[in-house]
Amino acid sequence: IFITSTNSNFQSPTLLSSVSPSPTLISLPMSLDSREELIEIISTADVSEKNDLTNDLTPQGKAMSWMVESDDFVSTLITDGFRERIIQRYIFAVLYYSTNGETWLEQYNFLCPNLDVCMWN
Repeated sequence: IFITSTNSNFQSPTLLSSVSPSPTLISLPMSLDSREELIEIISTADVSEKNDLTNDLTPQGKAMSWMVESDDFVSTLITDGFRERIIQRYIFAVLYYSTNGETWLEQYNFLCPNLDVCMWN
């Protein structure tokens, strides 16, 4: 909010900040239905095969497990129907696991469960 004044001693507008609390994401376990829906979204996009998604030894399976068990953001995306953003998030998670992201010296916010992938830098 900018406030102006007619006072001659006033040199520039003053910015008053009103800080509103940012929303808090609460991590809830993903239901079996949501997990199945997530597998369906990714497999029907021809990004990965269902067998890879359910195998925790593959980068695809690791990405799926992370999305189901730890990713606060994906449940909101499923609820709101953002199919493309779910697939994008999954692909970046696969990239992370397929390049051994766990061993990167700099993590660059990858797999940060409450950030959009655009903030993974």
